[in-house]
Amino acid sequence: GRARRERKGVYSSHTYGTGDAKVKVILLDTRYNRDEHVVPSVGGIRVPLTSLVACAVRWALMVAGVTDGHRGDILGEEQWRWLEGRLEGSDAAVHVLVSSVQVYTSNPLFEGWSHFPRAKTRLTSLLRKHSPKGLVILSGDVHHADLTGSPPVEVTSSGLTHTLSGVWYGGALEMVTARYGSHRPSPDAFYTGLNYGLLTLDPASQRPSVGVASVLDEHGNERLRMEIARDPTEGIRGVASLRPFTLIRWVRGVGYSRAVVS
Repeated sequence: GRARRERKGVYSSHTYGTGDAKVKVILLDTRYNRDEHVVPSVGGIRVPLTSLVACAVRWALMVAGVTDGHRGDILGEEQWRWLEGRLEGSDAAVHVLVSSVQVYTSNPLFEGWSHFPRAKTRLTSLLRKHSPKGLVILSGDVHHADLTGSPPVEVTSSGLTHTLSGVWYGGALEMVTARYGSHRPSPDAFYTGLNYGLLTLDPASQRPSVGVASVLDEHGNERLRMEIARDPTEGIRGVASLRPFTLIRWVRGVGYSRAVVS
């Protein structure tokens, strides 16, 4: 509608299904209103190896504690108000929150919410305040697949065309990715080959889980898998491309054809 077209950013919310099978998908825009990093990134400059320089700078600033005092924002006030409106009083059985960059990763090299600690704290507080049922966070951007332990579950899928293992320095990046794994449910809960994500939901079931988030390789073999808890009272963890998933399959009574968009 007109309200969406006039927004400063491409964020939106889509509700599928009815009753106890309702699924709400919330798409965040983490680019349009985002402030600069504490030191502006050189990653966007089209010069060889600038992405490596940007990774090194982010790592150094995090290790030195410089990033801790950064007050930069990601969403902008208008989007923050909109997001709270989507969460407040929501009766959906499953909430899928999509962020282009990772929220809960412990890896300081790649772009993510951790480089904007004030914004990350605000998001964490908002999720804790409203405790959305069946929450799963989907993210991408980092050129590998990753899992973050519950709660909440965060599944990262990136990507189908290229990954960090496809570059000459990929071996070093894989070692660093393995080194920073405190956010994962197990040390090996990441995958560096070509991959895509699959979200299989059964929101109306009576099981403790409302579905499964998984990562598959280019041949369709499952590489990573994580169940999505129904009960939000377990708590939300503290501060520690909208293309992450190519397929979302709704299992019980939830269709694509009719969605309430806001």
